[in-house]
Amino acid sequence: MKKIGRFWWNLFGSIIGAIIALIFGVVLIFLIPFDFLKYRRSFYYKTFRKKYRFFDAVGPTFEMYNIVLKQKLPISYIENPENDSLAAGWFVIGQTLLADGSCCEFDYDFENGIWLWKHTDEEGVEDELPLEELLAMEVDGANCQAGRKICVDAVLLIDSDSVDPVELALQDKRFLIFDDKETALLQLVEDRRKVENDG
Repeated sequence: MKKIGRFWWNLFGSIIGAIIALIFGVVLIFLIPFDFLKYRRSFYYKTFRKKYRFFDAVGPTFEMYNIVLKQKLPISYIENPENDSLAAGWFVIGQTLLADGSCCEFDYDFENGIWLWKHTDEEGVEDELPLEELLAMEVDGANCQAGRKICVDAVLLIDSDSVDPVELALQDKRFLIFDDKETALLQLVEDRRKVENDG
């Protein structure tokens, strides 16, 4: 009796495994051509003519690069000389690094009056790092990897869902908080132009 039950259980598991593999394969077969076409039509491809790699047309850096070129924003993209991946480069406006905060979450520590980045380190230990230290690390890392001084300070681009309380973060100039990244970048450029014209 146990052998019959085990047989049916193994058969059921094999069928479910095959269905999942089939669905995954079909999804890949349909997604890759769309991703490839999106990549080939992008400003990034038109600029660099780099060979397509799987799912190159996704991610915050790819999206931002295309927004910057589409809107003709005065934001520079600086390639990383050590790594030719788009995600390894930097966006700079003036002397300010636009750091990607897409995988960051921040909470405000009311007791100490500082923003804290909540993250998990390589060993799986949860840790907190003050925003000032994170931005300093981003600036130092970008300047070191670029082999020259490309920025002196940084602003963190972050989705409004990743920061709490968002009302307080909107008042902090170290954050560029967005619901729509394109609108936020256009506003950043407009604000900088106003400051330059007034000053």
